[in-house]
Amino acid sequence: MTTTPMPGWAALTLKALDDKVAAGPWSMMRTVLAAVAFPPWVIALRYDDGRPYLQVQDPNAVCNATGKPAPWSGRKWFLSLHMTETELVKTALKAVLAAVEHEALERFTYKGVTVFDPHIRVDDLVELRAVCPLDARAPQ
Repeated sequence: MTTTPMPGWAALTLKALDDKVAAGPWSMMRTVLAAVAFPPWVIALRYDDGRPYLQVQDPNAVCNATGKPAPWSGRKWFLSLHMTETELVKTALKAVLAAVEHEALERFTYKGVTVFDPHIRVDDLVELRAVCPLDARAPQ
């Protein structure tokens, strides 16, 4: 667990966070997430607009398409100040699983094409669906 932002990213210091968030919940979150790991990825605990969140990051990532360095952060998983340690650990796991799935969708190919790429715009999928029939088995 880290509270150090990726290069070039703004983040509050731990002191500022501790001053803003109730010491009990914030302290518990830091302690619990410090015991969670999924190397080489980072599980960062942050604070945004009055709410704590965790985020899976890979500061040493390489772009699956270009092969160039491309540090990334997954989605923000907002946390309740009232959640239990178990809920926090399970949320961290869910964040990791979502990031693993995202990476798998980026790398999985069919006929050399990443057909399930999560970066395909939803409006493009809508247009594609309008002209493509569904794939279904014949009734048996």
